Formats: sequence, C-alpha cells, structure tokens
Amino acid sequence: FKKGDNVYAIDKIVENNIRGKVLIVEGYMDVISAWQAGVQLGVASMGTSLTPEQIQKLRRVTDTILIAYDGDRAGLEATNRAIEMIQSTNAFSVGIIPFDNGLDPDEFIKQRGQKAFIDLVEHGQETVYQFKKRFLSKKYHLQVESQKIQYIEEMIAELSKLTNEVELSIAMKSLADEFNLDYATVQNQVKQKQVKTS
Repeated sequence: FKKGDNVYAIDKIVENNIRGKVLIVEGYMDVISAWQAGVQLGVASMGTSLTPEQIQKLRRVTDTILIAYDGDRAGLEATNRAIEMIQSTNAFSVGIIPFDNGLDPDEFIKQRGQKAFIDLVEHGQETVYQFKKRFLSKKYHLQVESQKIQYIEEMIAELSKLTNEVELSIAMKSLADEFNLDYATVQNQVKQKQVKTS
C-alpha cells in the first residue's frame, strides 16, 4: 500500500456517481467529517503532498477540484504545490477553500458547525489568483519598493498560468488596480510570460 498512489474515499465518489466537484483534504478524518456535515464530495490525499498518480485517479472522476487543505503554514505550502501540479495538467478548474486560524476541515466543523462548513464550501471559495495573492503577500514586505516589484513580477508569472479567460481578465484588473498600474502594461507582461512558457 503506497499512500501516494491512492486517494482515500474516491470509491465513494465513483459509487455515488458524483461527476461534479471533488473536495480534496489532507486526512481521512477530514473526509469523514465533511461527509457527515453533508458535503459529500470529500476525498483525501493521505498526507500533505498531492502526487501525479493521485491526480490521474482524480481525472477519471472530475474536472473540478476544490482544495481544502489545513489553514496552517504547512497546509498553505501544500495547497500551493497542489495548485502547481493540478495546473500543469490543464485538465481541471481549481478552487481553494480557505481556513483561518490554522484550522483543518474537521476542526472547523467542530468549532463552527456543519452549516458554516457548507456555507464556506458553497460561497467562500477562493480563485487561484486570490489564494496566490494571500500566499505570496506573506513572503514579501510590500511597503519596500524592491520587494513590491518582486511580488508584482511573481504575481504576473502566476497570472500567466491561468487558462480561464474571464478569471484572467478579472485578476489582471485586480492587480492593476491594487498597485495603480496601467492595465495594458499588466496584460502585455502576462502575454510575454505566456509566450515564453508555451
């Protein structure tokens, strides 16, 4: 039994013929709690790092993945890695369920209740851009000009990986507005990055 080859509870998704979203969490307790709370989309990557084998298995059952990893630093790092791996396949749309105060899904349900969890999954979803913004802004001191430039450059690199045109357009406008940049400049920078990576 190799953890990295298996996706906990994927058989339940297949059994219930759920062809919609799949909610991926870190541990099996999170899956059990999510299902008991009425969010019957949960599977677990059995640890923190998603593997190519697990992504292949998920490909057979869905084209939409919601990442609901723990809200602590390790969970955020794991979410970031998972996004990179999932995006590289060009096979899924991705959303992120954010947990504050370092909580995991099981703890969140115990503390805030089932309704709050259902609401978070249905209405509190972040886009990849929103997650990257939250994740990368912790890495830089944005009041320091040189670090602000590095952050913007890294965000432009992230934007160049987005395949959904509507999401990309909204995200570029958001970045331009936040830093008082010309939208066309952001758009050109993103296009240049896309050309280099294609």
